[in-house]
Amino acid sequence: MWKKLIYILLALFVAYFIYVIFFKTVAPPPGIDEMREKARTKKVVYYLKDDAIIYADEQVGLPEDKEITFKNVIIDLLKKDVMISGKEGLLETESQNMKISGEVVGRTKDEKWSLFTELLTYEKATDILASPVRTKAVNSEDGTTILGDRLETTTEFLEIRLTGNTDFTKEKDRITADKAVYYTEQKKVDANGSVHYTGEGNELKANSAIYELLTEILTADGNVYYKDAGSEITAGHAIYDIKGQMVNASGSGRFKYPQNNVDGDYIEGIYNLKDQILVTNSAFTLNNDGYIIKGNSLHYTVVSGDALMNSAFSVRRENMVVSGSSGNANTKTKNIFANSMVMRSDQGDIITSNSGDGNFEKREFKFDGNVNGKIRGNVKDFVKSKEKLVDSEAIYFTGATAKMYFLVHEDNKYSMTRGEIKTNVNVRYKDLNMLSQYSEIDAGKNVVLSRDDVRLTFRESTQMTANYFYIDLNTEKGYAQTNVKIINNIGGGKVDISTDKAIIDNKTRQLELLGNVVTYKDKTRISSNKAYYDIDKKVLQNEENIKVDYYLRRNEPAQNDRKSEKSDTDAVDDVYMRLGSPEIKGNRVSLPRNMEASNKIPVGIKWSSSNDGIIDRTGRVNREFYGGRTTNVTLTAELTAGTAKREKDFNISVQPESIEEMLERASAKVYIPNAVKIGEKVSLPETAKVNVYGKILEIPVEWNKNDEVITNEIQLYTNTQIVEILKFNGRTYRKTYNIKVR
Repeated sequence: MWKKLIYILLALFVAYFIYVIFFKTVAPPPGIDEMREKARTKKVVYYLKDDAIIYADEQVGLPEDKEITFKNVIIDLLKKDVMISGKEGLLETESQNMKISGEVVGRTKDEKWSLFTELLTYEKATDILASPVRTKAVNSEDGTTILGDRLETTTEFLEIRLTGNTDFTKEKDRITADKAVYYTEQKKVDANGSVHYTGEGNELKANSAIYELLTEILTADGNVYYKDAGSEITAGHAIYDIKGQMVNASGSGRFKYPQNNVDGDYIEGIYNLKDQILVTNSAFTLNNDGYIIKGNSLHYTVVSGDALMNSAFSVRRENMVVSGSSGNANTKTKNIFANSMVMRSDQGDIITSNSGDGNFEKREFKFDGNVNGKIRGNVKDFVKSKEKLVDSEAIYFTGATAKMYFLVHEDNKYSMTRGEIKTNVNVRYKDLNMLSQYSEIDAGKNVVLSRDDVRLTFRESTQMTANYFYIDLNTEKGYAQTNVKIINNIGGGKVDISTDKAIIDNKTRQLELLGNVVTYKDKTRISSNKAYYDIDKKVLQNEENIKVDYYLRRNEPAQNDRKSEKSDTDAVDDVYMRLGSPEIKGNRVSLPRNMEASNKIPVGIKWSSSNDGIIDRTGRVNREFYGGRTTNVTLTAELTAGTAKREKDFNISVQPESIEEMLERASAKVYIPNAVKIGEKVSLPETAKVNVYGKILEIPVEWNKNDEVITNEIQLYTNTQIVEILKFNGRTYRKTYNIKVR
């Protein structure tokens, strides 16, 4: 019986609960008109002079009592234009202070502001409305809602002060904090303690913040943390322009762009949230996939991955560091460009140049202008060993341009494995000094080869020239071939030696000369098929088919005392008159080495230049970058026939690089693979960066396939031909790439 009764009571309780939650209509809090209407129905009407009228269903107490209580009270503060209702009211008759409790509703008579709480006090002397319990304030004009564990304001609602779990909401914006003040006329929120702002898809946390609703500017201080879908920012201080979507942050904070796997730190910076651009002119660090970029100026575009540095910066990748006076890097393609470029390794390698660019992922870097380098030459197994550089055994080199290639070790460290240096090259290893127009350093095999007008100096007294030179740095053995000539002083006189090939052993300081060995000393000519030359002892030993010719007869004057033959002088004068000014064609000047005079006598021509950096003696021309100045160079031709000599000067005007030449050089910096795997995607650069006189140009690149413009990425399944188009100041440069699919 009792069990059945309990079950019936439980069922009735559940049914009532469902009714209350889902079906019962809860009446909204009364408005001003409704409050006035209800006030008229009240049995009790109590007047406080002309300050207020209290309407109630029941009054307990008399005017002479210290306190009077009221039931179901409505209070009309006549002079304050505020009405308050509640289940109970308490009036202190002497001070006329009031306490209202139980479903308290307070409203301004213009119905602009409303208060909802369980307990509210009114202090007449200070005109302060206060609630020590959870209270909500609502502005009906702009929809502002304010919540707090404690609230204090005046009947004018100029300032609303909240303490404890404060919550400010207006449309899309919400601010929570430990305490806050809302200045209603200025429409400003001053929040303190665990401040948390949320907007449309973003949030900001701080120790304190001031939010100007009219300008939509949020100023935050102390442990500032901002986050949206694409970025995270921390700072000591930040100004958040919500409408303009900008954050101006300072105070040694951090930033993070997860979609690019980028994070870093800064002292102060401006974040364009709409376009996702970070700008800072203070010290910063940017980390990306193992790359560490440091500098004092950064303009970083998240979408493209472009990082532009307008002052000194560095990029570290494992044990390699690239630095420059300015430049750029891309966190997506990993391309790096630097002016006044310096590349260093932790092992001690270093290369400098006027500018340079490259990519560690593609394992190559290019260096342009005044290249100067020092790399390890003491390593016996370069692939496996990462020994430190030893200055005495390092390979030193200079040149106009260079390209370096890298290998990656098992621990992801890098080593320079091969280098190509071009134009006016000087390579030095121990006491070997090599001049050429092209040198290649293969650090993987530890060898050096040079070609084109090679000049090799063994210490100071012995020089060798050749068209080609090779040396193994491990064994210090090598060879020179094609037009090999050796100049030295033996026995107090100048000795000229020529041969087809010279085998070099730098450790023993021996040269083995093979094929057509011819030696000139004074007027003596010695020829043989083979010879050995000791560099230090300056001893020449000829072997096989030796011939000696003596040109000086007894009492014959020395060469310097002889007068020139008239036929030689006539020949030199004839060539002098006929030799015209050299012309620049492309990057070369044609400089003849000899001419035949009208009297059939050959005349040798030796050239020298007043500025080898612009035009060297071989005729190579190095123009200044586009935008530079015209340079005048004097080329001097020394004409010789027998003992007759004469010099002729030519003034050559070298124009700076043309637009077409600049575009061709910019194109050379664009990397497109020759072959890819089937289905592989190929990224097509949107721009080509090129160093011109005094600045960097970023030239847009258009890509065509079958005469149709294509996007900046293509996926290949068959052999494909694409065309690169660069345009600048009305000029166009085209380059065709044939990509094979394997």
